[in-house]
Amino acid sequence: MKSNGEHEKERKWQVTQQVASNLIVVAGGIVLYLTLNNLDVVKDVVGELIGILSPFMAGLVLAYLLDGLARFFQQKLLGGRHRTFAVILAYVVTLLLLGLLLRIVLPQVVQSITVLVNRVPEYLRSLNTLVNDLSEQYGLDAKGLEALVGSYQDLIRKATDIVSNLLPQVVSYSAAIGSGVVSALTAVISSLYMMLSKETLLRQIVVMGLPLLVNELLWSSGMTVLSQCYSMRGLEVVSAVNISTTVSNLFFCAFLSMGNSIAIIIGQLLGAGELEKAIDEDRKLIAFAVALCAAVGVVMALLAPLIPEIYNTSGHVKQLASELLLVSAVMMPVNAFTNSCYFTLRSGGKTIITFMFDSGYTWAVSIPLSLSLVRLTNLTIVPIFIICQLADILKCTFGLYLVKKGIWVNNIVGDAKTEQLPAQE
Repeated sequence: MKSNGEHEKERKWQVTQQVASNLIVVAGGIVLYLTLNNLDVVKDVVGELIGILSPFMAGLVLAYLLDGLARFFQQKLLGGRHRTFAVILAYVVTLLLLGLLLRIVLPQVVQSITVLVNRVPEYLRSLNTLVNDLSEQYGLDAKGLEALVGSYQDLIRKATDIVSNLLPQVVSYSAAIGSGVVSALTAVISSLYMMLSKETLLRQIVVMGLPLLVNELLWSSGMTVLSQCYSMRGLEVVSAVNISTTVSNLFFCAFLSMGNSIAIIIGQLLGAGELEKAIDEDRKLIAFAVALCAAVGVVMALLAPLIPEIYNTSGHVKQLASELLLVSAVMMPVNAFTNSCYFTLRSGGKTIITFMFDSGYTWAVSIPLSLSLVRLTNLTIVPIFIICQLADILKCTFGLYLVKKGIWVNNIVGDAKTEQLPAQE
């Protein structure tokens, strides 16, 4: 027989599943509608996502290609043992083959290009001689032919000038090489991890990483859709929202950095099994984050009328940007508390709940609300922005309930499941 506590937990889990299902259905319908109406935005988001994931996809392909070679070495040379050494040997052999290929092919390519460039003047002289011969033998218009040859010579000179002018830009773009090196290292490291610990990696990705990845993707796309909803009020609103978002992000670093600090500090305490201390430290950190962001909000409010003046735009756009910045400044403490609750829940490994709390709320509440206000009312952008910001108070209340309930207070790194503490008083 199940106890009353077990029945209560089962009932709450069923309610949570039902709420999650409803949110997914609502969010799915909204995503489908907005995708069909904003294909360009979706294309940009997908492009950014592919750019972020491309090193890991390259690592997956690399692991797939080298896994057969590593298994061959492990079975034929190492007697089915020493998997790590077999993987390293596969990489070494592959790098040696690539180096040998480049050593043979690359010098020949460079030599061919060099010979071709050096023979260009000779080719031009031969062409001039041919033009003179044709002119003498067949009575062709030598001037016209010479002009044609001259045009080719001018074209070559222009091409040479273009290449010379591009050299400084090539040097300035050399930073992209560093990014490529980082991506290559990421691909190699991820491929090594996949070949050596693919079972552990898959389990960690599915259980902990995948919900966070999907959450970040849906949240970033949700912010893009929100901006698109605001843009329906005109081009001046687009400019004002861009200015407000850019400037606000500078001040938002305050509560974003505090959120990361909470995740690190509380995560370490939970991992060490100091659950009571984690609760106490979390309260203090959340209170400090709210106080800090209240002070930052005051500074932001004082600077709100001045910052838009540095932009070269119309007076109306500056006024709108100033008003949007003022609203964001007033909401700074609320955003700080909500962000702190999010990172508190995430430090306890509650990825599904943080998914519902963050991107789920954005797609289920914020986007439908802003879309309804834009489509169904005649309100200007400032009242719409205020209403959408005030809707986050509901999210703040939900976060307070989850944090006080203490569902995040557990050790996710211990060998045995640590008993969860009761809800906070």
